[in-house]
This record gives sequence, structure tokens and C-alpha cells, in this order.
Amino acid sequence: TIVNGSGAGGAGIDLTGGRVVNCLIASNWSLGELGGGGILMTGGTVAHSTIVANRAYVNGHVGTSWTHAGQGKAGAGIQWGYVNGAGNLNAGGGTVTNCIIYYNTRLGSQAQINLGGTGDYTNAIFFSCSRDLATGVNGNLAEEPRLVDWRNGDYTLRPDSPCIDAGVDLGLGADLAGQPRKRDGTGTGLAAVDMGAYERPAADGVFGAHFTVSESDGIGSLETVFTARVYGPDTNGLTYCWNFGNGTLAGGGYRTVSRAFTELGEYTVTLTVSNALGEVAAWTRPEPIRVGAPVAYVAADGGNIAPYDTWAKAATTIQAAVKAAVVTDSGATMVVVSNGTYNIASAADSILIDRGIRVVGLHGPANTIVWGTGSLSAAVYSGFDLDHPGAVVEGFTVGNFNTGVMLHRGVLRNSIIRNNSGATTRPNAEGRGNYSGVGGGLIMHGGLVEYCQIVSNSVSSTGCGGGGALITSGMMRNCTIAYNICPGGSYAKGGGIMLSDVYSQATLRNCLVMGNAMGTSQYTAGAGAMVLQGGRVENCTIVDNDVRQTHPKGIGRDGGIHWTRGTVVNSIIDGNTIFATQTNNVSAGLSSYSSSCAPELTAGVNGNISDPPQFVDRAGGNYRLAKGSPGLNQGVNLAWMDAAAVDLDNHPRVRTLRVDMGCYEYMPPPGSIILLR
Repeated sequence: TIVNGSGAGGAGIDLTGGRVVNCLIASNWSLGELGGGGILMTGGTVAHSTIVANRAYVNGHVGTSWTHAGQGKAGAGIQWGYVNGAGNLNAGGGTVTNCIIYYNTRLGSQAQINLGGTGDYTNAIFFSCSRDLATGVNGNLAEEPRLVDWRNGDYTLRPDSPCIDAGVDLGLGADLAGQPRKRDGTGTGLAAVDMGAYERPAADGVFGAHFTVSESDGIGSLETVFTARVYGPDTNGLTYCWNFGNGTLAGGGYRTVSRAFTELGEYTVTLTVSNALGEVAAWTRPEPIRVGAPVAYVAADGGNIAPYDTWAKAATTIQAAVKAAVVTDSGATMVVVSNGTYNIASAADSILIDRGIRVVGLHGPANTIVWGTGSLSAAVYSGFDLDHPGAVVEGFTVGNFNTGVMLHRGVLRNSIIRNNSGATTRPNAEGRGNYSGVGGGLIMHGGLVEYCQIVSNSVSSTGCGGGGALITSGMMRNCTIAYNICPGGSYAKGGGIMLSDVYSQATLRNCLVMGNAMGTSQYTAGAGAMVLQGGRVENCTIVDNDVRQTHPKGIGRDGGIHWTRGTVVNSIIDGNTIFATQTNNVSAGLSSYSSSCAPELTAGVNGNISDPPQFVDRAGGNYRLAKGSPGLNQGVNLAWMDAAAVDLDNHPRVRTLRVDMGCYEYMPPPGSIILLR
């Protein structure tokens, strides 16, 4: 049993070889850059272990190790290789079999990050249970393991756990508790091994019962099927008594029953079974049957009566409505939030959306505000924390957090992210306090951000950068990143945005990046607008950003883009400065720029131009291309530029035969005549 440990990497175990078998690895904290709250794994074998509730610090440079060559996705339970931030398993070699890897998180986030590492590590995991795996592939399961009470230290399997009899026989004689490893936990008469460190007791020793349910959640109404499982020495003469919370049903022929739930609410279901000997077994399903409303409403002056299905009964907090929402295969509750300011007092109150729920500000971001009122010294203190492909947040202003939004998966749309500080504090491996401020407005590890304004955010004075946003993976498109600042510090860079992605899966598209700034520290590395450490920049306008460094020994550079890897196409980089006076747009990686405009580029090479872009009204902040601009029709048409593609103004992205450079497509004044030949 390995619990409550801490370390710079592999807080539970740093595994380079050998075997880890029948182990409980829980509640460990990885505080360094290597990750692996549970296990940092570069070789060896992990089998029949339960790896849960571990946490890993992630400083925003997820997927990029500063001290090792291996780079990849961050996880919290097992981390493959030397990769940042895996809360659970961090592995670069070896195999994992018959394990439960669940409920592991990044520090400062409620989102589960169970696995991380380089390459396709999932091909090294067999007959295991993790939210990050695909059910049916290599015998793995994605659904919850249904532990008895993992929050309070009981990691054994419930009678309805999908992990019972779901492992593969590795020839072990006993589990972590010394009990026989191969037992019939389902009462089918066939003994098989379970996943995890603990084998479920045999179902044939004591008279008992539980049940399964075909569907547990519905929208508006639900009809579902309950099937009893009865086991023990004597299963003759059975009588079943079902209590559904909306009525009862009893008799000898009710092993399988269908039940309709027509009213909104939660229903606790209990099964009681007796046999011919008079023995009685009862089991209550810990999770209720839920019938949710199509829409759950939120209003500051609502009645706060669940399930919040009318404005009169509206929840007074967004968190309550999200919790009450129901998700099914055919749809989900939508949460609609009325005008008002909704305060978030602590990191524990951040609005976690880890199911396919859409949360909408009814009258848009000007009227629906999520505002932080707590301490900004928390590891990560955010308004929204999205971690599901179907999670959608739109129509909010989010501000006064140290990271406005944490986006792992899902969509952030039509929102304003402003006045967040990015003052992310955490203890290092030695327990000393230090700062790793990144992504003041947004930290994005995947998903989609579109039609948003990321403005007036900052990171701490000793932060690493990305005053407006940090993107390690995913797509940001049709957004404005403006007036953000990184005050400066050792190696700080990226006043506006930081793309840090070695696998080129991060994309910035159709975005305006303007008016951002770096601070004045002697050691400021630069990039008033952007740090590009991987990924792609497409059709962006990056203008009038500044490295405001005045220190006489300063090394200020790259008022526009600080490049180490990645590509830039169809973009305008112009008017960016250092020391407030010297023009400096790009200074490295010039061969990675194509069909773009910057004074430092060589005209005619890779389709680039170096002439001034000629905006409509630069002084007035209008960065649309004027008639006669050298950037008109000089881009290269990309695969995504179909008939539905639009620019930052929501106009067609390609108006003539070739796309324009920058985030705006030229639109002629009304009444103009266009001749094509």
C-alpha cells in the first residue's frame, strides 16, 4: 500500500523495471515537472493494482518536459516516460494489466487526467479500467469501477462493479488482502479474476442480491429495465420486492421488471429478496434513477427548487443546475443562465463540466458574468473547468480568477475572458513556494475556443508567460487576444498567447492578436504577442504588440512572435516592437513562415511579402485590409476553407479565388463592382 506520498515525479512509484503487483497506490501528490502522481513509468510491469485519487501538478507546459527529451500528453495516475503532469500513471515503457486507474486529477482542477505519456501508450494497457481508455479495446473498460467508497478509503468493488470477473488470469494466488485471487464474484458459477488490487468475495458463500439497470437517466421521462442478481447456497423459492421510490412491486416472478418514471426527480431503488429458507437479502443502488428536465434554469433570484425546470424554480447557482442536469445517449439537459453576476469563492467551487452538458448565458457575455471572489493564491482557481467532448459553455464573461477557464475537452464559445491574473502558486518538490504563472485568461489542453475575446489578463510578475492564454492542444479560432500582459520574470515570455505543443496539434486560426505586452525584467525572454513552441498559426493578424523592456542589460526580443518550432501561414505580423521603439516582428525560424507578411521576411520566398499591410485605420484599431493592400488574394487556400468557412467578421473566408492574408477577408464597399477573369 503506497499512499499520501509526494515527490517531483512518480510520487507513488518511479518505475524503471521490475513488477508492481497487488498494490494500492492512492492519494499521492506529484509536485514537479515530471508528473506521475501515482506512477512515473519508463519500464516494468504493473498488474492487479488500484491507482486512484492521485494528483499531479501541471504548470501549463503540459506535454513539454524542460529537462528530458520525452514529451507528450499529461496524465495524473500513470505517466509514460518523462512527461509533465500525469496525475496517475506516467509511463514510457512496460505494460499495465488488470488495473483500475481512476479519479486522478491535476492539482487545481477537478478534471480527471488518469493517463499520460508519449506515443500511443494505450496499446500497453490490457484488461484495465480507466476513463481515458476505450471500452472493448484490449479488454479495457471506460465506465466507472464502482468502488464501495473510494473517497473515504474503501477501494473494494461494489457487487455491481463492471470490474468483477473482467480481468485476465495472470496466475496470482491472492489479492492485496490475502484473499483468493480467482473467485466467482457474479454468481454465474464461473470463477474469474477481477480488475484492481482487491478481489470481490465469492458470490456463492452467503445469500445476497443486487441488480442492474438498463438505463439510469432520462430526459422528461424514463422507462427502464431492472434485473436482479441473486446468489448464495440456496436460491430456491425466491420472492422479490422492489421499491422504486414511486411505488413497489412484489412477487415470485419479478426477477426482471420494467418500470416507468414519468415525473422529474431522483428515485432511490431498493431490492429485497427472500428464499425458501426465510433468508433475506437487500441492496440499495447508491446512485438514484434520475429523470431530468430538458432545460435547467439559473437566476440570481430564483426559487432554488430542484430540478430547476422553470424560471420560478430556477437554481441560484450554476453549479447546482449543472449537478442536476441529466445526460443520456439521446440528449442532455441544457443549463440556461439569466442575467446577473455569479460569484465563485474558491477553487473547490469552480464549475466543473465533465459530462456532455451545454451551459448558456441567456443574453450573452455582457449580461451573464462569472466572477471570482476568493484568494488568487490557489494552485489553479478558475471559473469553468471543462472536461468532456460534449461540454459547451457559451455567452459568459469570466473574470477575476488566476485562470479564467481550464479547458481539457469541450467547447468555449462567444465569451469574454478578462481581468484574470494567472498568479499560479504552488510548492515545489522541496516544499518551497514558487510561481509558475501561465495562461492568465485560459489554459487549454484540448477542445475548441471560438468567437471569444481574451482581454486584459495577466500572469504573475514571476510567471512563465501566456498572459492571455496557454494552448498545448486543440483549436482556437475567430478570437481576439488583446491587451494582455506578462509583467516579466526569469524566462518569462508571451504577453498575449503561448502555443506550447510538440505534436503540432494546437492551432490558432483567424485570430487578432494585438496590444499585448511583455514586462521590464532584465531576464524577460520576449514575445510581446506570442510564443510559438509548436502547432500552427493560420490567417492571424498579429500587430502592435510590445516587449516593454527598459533594463540596461535586458535581452528583450521578438515583439511579435518568439519562435522555437511550429508553422505560420497566411498571417500578418507587423508593427510589433521591443524597448517601445524598435520594430521587431519575427527573428527566428523564418523558413517556417509561408504566404505571410512581415518586414523581416524575404519577399517571394515561400510566398511571403514584406511590404506594409495597409490597414483601414490602424490608429483607430481597424486592422481590416484596405483596398490595394498587398495582402489581398496573396494567401494559400487551406483544406478547411470550404463554403462554410468564415473570417473573424463572420464573412466568407475566401471571397474571390484566393484567400487574403490575416484574420479579415477584404469586403468591398457597398455598390462596388467586382470583375473576375
